[in-house]
Order: sequence, then structure tokens, then C-alpha cells
Amino acid sequence: MKQFQLLIISFAFTIPTFAQVMQTHTPTIQEPITNRIIKERSAMIDSVLWQEDFANGLNGNNSSDSSWSTSGSDGAVWAFDNDGSNGQYAGTTPYTLESQSAGNGWMIFDADFSNPGGPAQFSNRSGQLVSPYIDLSNDSNVTLKFEHAFRWCCSADHELYVGVSVDNGYSWDNFVVNENYVTNELATTHETSIVISEIAGGQDSVLIRFDWAGTGQTASHYYWMLDDVRIIETPAYASLLVDNFVRFPSTWFGGTTYSNTPLAQAQATAYFFGGIVENLGVNDLDSTRIIANIESEGFNSISYGVTLPSQFRDTLYCNAGFTPEATGQFSGLVYGLDDNN
Repeated sequence: MKQFQLLIISFAFTIPTFAQVMQTHTPTIQEPITNRIIKERSAMIDSVLWQEDFANGLNGNNSSDSSWSTSGSDGAVWAFDNDGSNGQYAGTTPYTLESQSAGNGWMIFDADFSNPGGPAQFSNRSGQLVSPYIDLSNDSNVTLKFEHAFRWCCSADHELYVGVSVDNGYSWDNFVVNENYVTNELATTHETSIVISEIAGGQDSVLIRFDWAGTGQTASHYYWMLDDVRIIETPAYASLLVDNFVRFPSTWFGGTTYSNTPLAQAQATAYFFGGIVENLGVNDLDSTRIIANIESEGFNSISYGVTLPSQFRDTLYCNAGFTPEATGQFSGLVYGLDDNN
């Protein structure tokens, strides 16, 4: 039987009774919202090869040679934390990480707290958190997993990198982990998985680096919180719904993503659903599909099936759209399946 990991993401949208909705997006203090990502963990238990929960901060707690280090012009901003950002834009109730081991703390790059001055004194930041050496010489199929939450402002080209090196940090293979997010978006805690077999499999001196701003200083504010870093044996079958979306066909924009829409427009174009599925297992996923469901309306739609090779992702769209009959708020699910469900 195939074992797999399934991520289900909920969505909600509203058909208002008024004719037009104005949406704004401002980089101001905002209170945290509850985590809008609903994650259903697989019954499969990860085979953990190495792990770190940061209970001891930079000192680490995973082996005799466990100390983490920092680098970059603002590397010292990385620090142990257990109460969220202490910066001026954290709000009255700062967002705190909701990781599995959050009770014993985590690491944070608190860009807000490092920028206490007025707007004329704000400085962009760049800093890295680097693991101790990790021995994977006996392991060929390996995946890096970690739980984190981030928010940034005010640079549209800000990137968060996770790097892997097997030559003492001389060169790095980098993965961008905030590509599906935008400036000033409120934080949620989520788990990221990166298959690193081709880079780190069979290597005896692997380094992992978490890099705020990549190669140059960019964002000046908010934070990156990190916990429960693990390297696991890559399972035979594993998948992840990286993102989901609700879209309207549009003559001018190709597709729009407004979640509050006049009834006449919704009935003229219908809502269409899709998602990005990533194969995190060793083997191919056969007949991978995206399914959308609005239970209250008896609506179900499915995409065409595709074969998804290991370490690849694809964007899939459900074939049928949803046309509402009346105004109201509608909630549903978008999820992914393969040929063995």
C-alpha cells in the first residue's frame, strides 16, 4: 500500500449584496489571525535521521557537535525566542510560532526589533543561521523538513532562502521558500519539505543555512521564526498541496482572485479552482489530481490526472466552475489525490 502525506487547504469567499467591493493593502500594524491552513498529518511516521528543536538556542541539542552559527552583516539578529517579535510593528498580541515543540522555544530573525528608529533610520537586513555539520554518509534518499512562519516589509523582491552545502560552505544550493507569498502578508505556521537527495545524499559533512534576504540586504521589517528542523528518509510516496486558488476568468487580467464578488459577475463567469501539487516522494505519483468541494452546495469538480515525477510540481485546474444561485458566504476544500487516493 502506498503511504502518503496529504495537505488540505480550506478556502472561503463571499458573494456580497452590494455592487462593488474595494480592497486595500497597507503595511500597517495588524493583529494576527488564526492559522488559515488546515494540515492533516499522515498516519505515516517519519524516519528521522537528524533533528533540532532549538531548546538550547544556538547551542543546539542534537549531538556532541551541535552548535549553530550565524553569518552575514546582520547575522546577530538571529536569536532564541519564545514570545514572538518584540518590534514596534508586532501589535498588542505578537504572533507566536505554532510548531510541534513551540513550548521549548524557537529561533527568530526579528528584523522589526533590530530596527527601532523612525522611517528615516530603517535599515534593510541580511543574516544567515547555519547548522552544524550533519553526517548523511549512510543515507541516499533524504528530505529536509522544518516548521516556520514569516512576514516581511517593505521590499517586493525580498527572498527567504534555505541553502544546502557539502563543501564546507564554499558553495550553496539554494531554495526559495516564500515564493507563494507577498509583502506584508500575515504569518501562518506551516511545514516545508525539500528533497535534497541529489545534493546531500551519501555526504558526510552537510550544512543547512536559513538566509534572510539571500545575497543582499532587502526587507527591513517583520520576522522569520523557525523550529523543528529535521532530516528524514524520503518516503516512497509523499505529496504536498503547495498552494490553492479561486479564480475568475478575465478578459483584461486572464484570471482574478477576488474573494468578495458581486453576484452578477459570479454568475457571468463562475468560480474556478486549482492548486499546485508537489511530489515529495522517491517514486512517481500516477494520475495526480486536484479536487474542489463545496459541501453546502453539493458542488464537486476534479482536474485531469497527470503523472508527477519525484521532486516535481505541477499546477492543476478543476474542469467545472461553481456558479452561485444567490448571495452569501461559501466555504469549501481543495485537496489532492493520486491513483491510490
